Amino acid sequence: MFMALDTFIDTEQTTERTRRIFATDFKQHLVELCLQPDTSVAKVAMQHQINANLLHKWIRQSRSMVPALKSPPSPQTDFLPVILHPTPVSE
Repeated sequence: MFMALDTFIDTEQTTERTRRIFATDFKQHLVELCLQPDTSVAKVAMQHQINANLLHKWIRQSRSMVPALKSPPSPQTDFLPVILHPTPVSE
């Protein structure tokens, strides 16, 4: 299955080479493809015309990200105010 190459060209660069900017959904899709059993990262990279090292970088980044929606939220600790009454000073 081939997915459209969702890229944007960064036109602000003044050098001859242009930098491709990939959509987040596209990156996630390729990472998911690579995590399937018996899948070669190099093969997925070649099929989608990107460098395998870049795809390995996206895989590392996806592993280091905190899965905010997948894990249940940790219980919030509420703080209660503590009111201290002055104690009478005995003389």
